[in-house]
Amino acid sequence: LQYMTLGEGTSQHALIAGKTGSGKSSLLNALIVNTALWYSPDEVEFWLVDFKKGVEFKAYAASGLPHARAVAVESDREFGLSVLQGLMTSCAAAASCTARRTSRTSPTGARSAARNGCRAASS
Repeated sequence: LQYMTLGEGTSQHALIAGKTGSGKSSLLNALIVNTALWYSPDEVEFWLVDFKKGVEFKAYAASGLPHARAVAVESDREFGLSVLQGLMTSCAAAASCTARRTSRTSPTGARSAARNGCRAASS
C-alpha cells in the first residue's frame, strides 16, 4: 500500500508500468477520480495526454472535468511535448507567484500578487 500526501510543499511524480492487462489504466482512473473527489480544482490540476487510441481520458474530456487543464486524446508526440511545455510554464509561473507571495506579508502584498495573475493560496 502506497500513501501520497498532497498539499503545499509536496510534489508527486510516479511511473506506472506493467504488462498489458495488469490494471495500469484502472489505477490511473481511480487516482484521477478519487483525487478530483477529495480536492477542488484550485488545489489539483490534471494535464492528461493519451498517446494511445484516446480511450483512457475520453470520458474526462466529454464530462468537462473542472480539474483538467488539458485533456488530449489520440495525441501525437509533438502535441504531447507542447502540453508538457505548457505545464512547465504554468509551474514556473506558480513558483514565481509563491515566491512573491511569501516575500510580502501585508494585505496589499496579496492584492499585488492577485493583480500579477497569481491564484490565492488555499486555506
